[in-house]
Amino acid sequence: MVPFTETIRTLSSTDGGVVLDLRSGQMFRVNQLGARVLDLLVHGDSPAQIALKLSVEFQVALTEVQTDVDEFVESLKLLGVIPSL
Repeated sequence: MVPFTETIRTLSSTDGGVVLDLRSGQMFRVNQLGARVLDLLVHGDSPAQIALKLSVEFQVALTEVQTDVDEFVESLKLLGVIPSL
């Protein structure tokens, strides 16, 4: 999976992350969890794989994490950060 369009840049830190759309000049800030999801997307993980990893990492029910990850990924699609497939 190649999640990001060519005009998107991301930066993550322990405090969260930033997504920059070079095409529009818009910048989006994300919290620590959003930054973690972005990093996993960059490494090619699917939303299902990400939810499983976060469920184990944070000891949260998979169904709860899956819903949050799916909603975050959908918002990234709406913002044009990742393509809608």
